[in-house]
Amino acid sequence: MLFILRETKYYKLEGRIRWKQITENKFLDKINDYLELHYLENFTLLEIADHLNYNKSYFCRYFKTVTGITFWEYFTIFRLDKSIQLISQFPKENITVIAGKSGFKNVHSFNTAFK
Repeated sequence: MLFILRETKYYKLEGRIRWKQITENKFLDKINDYLELHYLENFTLLEIADHLNYNKSYFCRYFKTVTGITFWEYFTIFRLDKSIQLISQFPKENITVIAGKSGFKNVHSFNTAFK
């Protein structure tokens, strides 16, 4: 009987962990979908939190809990990934053009983020 009780508790815990991972993955998928459409635009945390139906402060805390970094750090990495894709597609393209097509305001902000 004790074995059954222990196994049931473990199963419930395992199910909760799986549910948490699924929820976090859906959360990040929604954010990545939003960023894919809007990475060239300037937007605020309030706008993305509203788009995902979250309170701004809860969104920031939850995002940091899920990823371990802030949203703006994540967004910078997202833009850097875009720039790496563009550099590999167009290796002879001017870095100023790559920075602009990646969503950076200027080459200086691109260089700072890249370092």
